[in-house]
Amino acid sequence: MVDSWRRELEKEHATPGHCLSFLTGSGKRRTLLDEDSTQSPNQNNNNNNKSLSGAMEAANRVAKEADELADTSAAAAAVEEEEDQRDPHPMAEQDMKQATMQLISKGNFKLGELDWDKAGDLIQYWTKQGTEESVHLSIILFDRMVEEHEKASKWSDSQMMFWLKAVIQNWNQGQRASKYTTFEPKDMIEQVEVWYNCIELDPEVYSMIIDGAAYSQPYLADSLLRRTVDSRRKGLIYSHTYNQVIKAWVDAGDPYQAEGLLDFMLNEYRNRREGGGAIAAKPNRQSFHLVLLGWASSNESVAAERTQQILEKMDMYSQTGALASVKPNASTYKWVMDCVIKSPNQTSELNAKRAQGILDILKAKANKGEEDFRPPTELYSVVVAAWGRAGNPDKAEDLLHDLYKDYCKRDHDKRLQPSLELFNNLLMGWSKVKTKAKRKKAGARAQAILEHMDKLASSKVLPGVKPDLQSYNILLDCWARCGDGARAQDLLENMIDKWESGENTVAPDTVSYSRVLTAWNRGGHRDRCEHIVDVLHKQFLQLGNYRIHPNLILCGLATFSSQPEALQKAMQLFHKMKALHAGGERVDLKPNTTSYKHLLECVHKADLSNCGNHAQSILNEMLGKYSAGDEDVKPDVETYNVVMKALVKTKQPKRTEEVLAQMYEEDVRGSRVYPNLDTFNLILTAWAKSGMGDEASKRSEQILRRLERIHESRILQNVKPDVVSYNTVLECLVQPPHSPDIGKRADQLLKRMEQAGVEPNSSTYNRVIIALKSSGDTKRANQLLRQLKKKTNQKKMSDEDSLMQTPSVQWF
Repeated sequence: MVDSWRRELEKEHATPGHCLSFLTGSGKRRTLLDEDSTQSPNQNNNNNNKSLSGAMEAANRVAKEADELADTSAAAAAVEEEEDQRDPHPMAEQDMKQATMQLISKGNFKLGELDWDKAGDLIQYWTKQGTEESVHLSIILFDRMVEEHEKASKWSDSQMMFWLKAVIQNWNQGQRASKYTTFEPKDMIEQVEVWYNCIELDPEVYSMIIDGAAYSQPYLADSLLRRTVDSRRKGLIYSHTYNQVIKAWVDAGDPYQAEGLLDFMLNEYRNRREGGGAIAAKPNRQSFHLVLLGWASSNESVAAERTQQILEKMDMYSQTGALASVKPNASTYKWVMDCVIKSPNQTSELNAKRAQGILDILKAKANKGEEDFRPPTELYSVVVAAWGRAGNPDKAEDLLHDLYKDYCKRDHDKRLQPSLELFNNLLMGWSKVKTKAKRKKAGARAQAILEHMDKLASSKVLPGVKPDLQSYNILLDCWARCGDGARAQDLLENMIDKWESGENTVAPDTVSYSRVLTAWNRGGHRDRCEHIVDVLHKQFLQLGNYRIHPNLILCGLATFSSQPEALQKAMQLFHKMKALHAGGERVDLKPNTTSYKHLLECVHKADLSNCGNHAQSILNEMLGKYSAGDEDVKPDVETYNVVMKALVKTKQPKRTEEVLAQMYEEDVRGSRVYPNLDTFNLILTAWAKSGMGDEASKRSEQILRRLERIHESRILQNVKPDVVSYNTVLECLVQPPHSPDIGKRADQLLKRMEQAGVEPNSSTYNRVIIALKSSGDTKRANQLLRQLKKKTNQKKMSDEDSLMQTPSVQWF
């Protein structure tokens, strides 16, 4: 590589491969393999015969022309400012280049005659520049110094090693900043291998090179490390270097490769130690912990099993004296626990039990005198959360009580002090109770815990567990799940009182109000929901209360408020959001896709004569903004579906098909938004509501057949026709005027439906029976009527049996 650079520098004219060519800003950079590939042997011989003075004149011309161009641009100021910040030197940069070229020329300085003082000044200068050119020139200069060192050196090996590290550090900084790529890590390794024949290298040299690769190219760093270990049987690799590459794999999200490199490291260490050969890099606890971190950070289904295997390895290796330092500690078990509690291969109950088992192991070790294993509050918090997800908050409470006992028993050891996070995880467990009958009691228990937290904090027993906004929102979620709007409303008003008295940490936010709305709605009190939404609407527009995101208000207007007044309020709110964003007052309130969807819901529900046109214009506005580069308003499939709902009311079914065509056109442009089953069912509904008789029935059958083919060919996911699809087509069939073959077509649809595995319901049978009777086939109609009665009786008996077999519910 260095020889090729020298040949380039000796050419009469600079080429794209020249080490100074980047100054001209032209020419594609070439790799190590490309460097000599375009030259024939004759060309190389001719180039070697070029005079040094001619090469320097050409190089100086290139640099001078580049400098003149740079002086006329704004970029030149930045370049000059950067150069001013470098170490000053009495010689101009061009003189430094010329001096370097003269020094490396054997025509000027024969072997054994090198001016070492000047060489020291030059390499010190180049290794501080941090440019691509400085990397090239420092490597070329050091290469000449290595040759000289082998023949007649005035410097010791340690001095040579110092400047080699400076050269590599200059290159390494450029690799980290991705400033240039003309000298890859593999090229640097190869060059160092050449120098190794002349000077003794230490492990840090290879580590620095591999570190440069690990920063952005973990695969290359891994490859270089393994190759270097294989070729350098003296073991010139630090444990730190292995850990750097393992970390690079972890950062890249590939725990498999990280663990593979750890195994390679272990095998190298064991094989060399058993063989009595050179010392190899010794794995340490960090090596294992990095791999555990990789698995814990991944979503791999095997993460829990792999981390437990690594834990067993650490236990096994730590039994030997040589690797006693890899003995697991509390942090080791924490990584394993993190993987265990989120394992998708097991139930949440089993994951919680496994996490509890790990905690019990740590407690047992600590109680035997191994204090390093005493689990801190953070680990208790993880297990409490696991029991909560498993639907067993009683277990979580027991764990909290155990922790508090240890905390008091050990003279209020800070490591064991119950935290706010732990209490919030406990509250979360009560909010996740799945049985409807238990939710009311769960809310009461969560309320009692929150009040107890307040007392513990106020009395200074546990000052750090004062309930925060998350605590209150979790309790609001408890009341929302059981539909107790009154308790949720009381809690919200309590939060407002605390906020107004100066407790800013519990000021209600959008989540708080959304859960209160959910609580009232589930309790059947839509009027209370409408009142809350109306209050929030007035506060936003008239009082400038922007703490609650307007999307919640838009959602409330679309869901609870009376139409068409709700549409008017929604439009007012929407215009205010636009104005606040455009004026720069609140850029965070810019309308997004969710905002537009709620507005479209208001348009659809307002049931005005022009709702279809209004919805279409809003969609077109979104598409226009999205095409202009605004990703925040990209229409999703639900957006298109709401527009279709509005168009259904126009009784112009072809317009709904046009919306589907728009969706397809946007997908072609790269939106990657695809129709779902609701999309096709809405189109079928539009035809059913059109009153277009035979045309509607034929078109709906065509659409259904097309939908069946799309599902069978797997062009789209989750578009298999359901009972709604078939019933809507049947609705088209039974609308007058009836064609003579209506009964036959309806019966065929029923059979296709059953063959597809779609269970007909009473509406299906009723429509087919109507069609059969209209066409005069009373025999088949009566047969289906008997089937319907039989199914109805069977379902009734099944429902009664299930009620009788329901087990009694007991509170925890």
